[in-house]
Amino acid sequence: LVYHYEKLIAYAGYLEHNCIALARLIELEEPDLIWIFNPLKIGPLGIIDTALCSSAKVLIHLEDHLDLEIKEAAQQLPEIGDELLKKWKSLKGKVHAVACSKGTLRNNSLVGEYKAASVIQNWHGLSLLQKDSLKKIKPENTSEPLRHPGLFKIVHFGALCKEKGSDLVLKLAKRISQQPEFNNITIDLYGSGDKFFIQDVVENITSQSPLAKVLTYRGFTSKPELLNQLSNYDLAILPLREDEPFAFSVLDAMSCGVAVIVGAQSGVAEFLEDQYDVIFMKDRNSVDDLWEQVQWCYQNPEALKEIRTHAFESLSNKFDLDRVIVPKLNEIIENIDIQPRHSFDSVLNFLDEFRYPPKDKPSPALQEAQTIIEAMKSSKFWKLRRLWFKVKSAVGYGLENAEIDLTNTEIDVRNTDID
Repeated sequence: LVYHYEKLIAYAGYLEHNCIALARLIELEEPDLIWIFNPLKIGPLGIIDTALCSSAKVLIHLEDHLDLEIKEAAQQLPEIGDELLKKWKSLKGKVHAVACSKGTLRNNSLVGEYKAASVIQNWHGLSLLQKDSLKKIKPENTSEPLRHPGLFKIVHFGALCKEKGSDLVLKLAKRISQQPEFNNITIDLYGSGDKFFIQDVVENITSQSPLAKVLTYRGFTSKPELLNQLSNYDLAILPLREDEPFAFSVLDAMSCGVAVIVGAQSGVAEFLEDQYDVIFMKDRNSVDDLWEQVQWCYQNPEALKEIRTHAFESLSNKFDLDRVIVPKLNEIIENIDIQPRHSFDSVLNFLDEFRYPPKDKPSPALQEAQTIIEAMKSSKFWKLRRLWFKVKSAVGYGLENAEIDLTNTEIDVRNTDID
């Protein structure tokens, strides 16, 4: 069972209709496995808690910093922060998890430990690409080491922003524009992202600017069209975030026969080898080092072609869904044990307890007053009339100092005539 829960930020991580809907779905479908993919924010806590009420195996697939988000949420909700962390630790201790990289697993070890945790790299759907297209772009079937003899074409694509290293690519383009001997190197940008960065790019590549001869902004394009365009390039530069869990963009470029310069600290780099199937950046923040590596690629096209060939082999040997990933997942799923589960009532009880922030709950004195009022409404006994004045007085002049004693109150309704 794969359950697409409503992605809302629920108070204390519990959204009532999500939990009830999942509980009902589990009851109807009776799944063997509940796979919760890439939980985000604190909303999935209720989903995980509900899943653990069932007799199914439960697996969380981590792709982001869930622990960090829960920890930050606990700090922002001081009234229930301790209870929230306590609850999450309890849930983690009952559930199995897989992460897309070792770095992702480390980032999800800030609050408690999972019952069991494994690392499985993400997969690439090579079968989604046409086989004929693959044959055309395979490096060994290309007579020329460069795609366009006389030109060296570089591409940078994805979310265009400083965090992903796009500013470094812009600096590189400016460096190239100042080197007349390298006037046959071009850089194309694809994607959307930080509007201020994109505006800066557009302003820098006016028709009169030397940078315009090097850098072109192609805008956003659909993934199928992007994959179709990537095979026209010799090199992709993808610095990525240093804490990037996993980047499919690297695999996309590799699948299109493009050599990749990638940030060495990103999650996908854990499964790749420098100077074999990719090129690791020496210093992710240094345009000098990046320019040095680009010059090496430009001056060694045969070596670059060999890297592209190895990249194809790595896609098959490391990232193929059917041959590599599914067998690993099957082994992990087989070893998930089903412990005695708690009742769904406990989920609802926790939900009721934290439905509203404690500061919004009525004070004990007001709760007592409301109880008396409700009793008075339901009984309609005239002898409670004097108690009503006590309550009314308490409400009017502050419940903190009110004392309402019902200990010696006697109510006799045997001869009472009530309309």
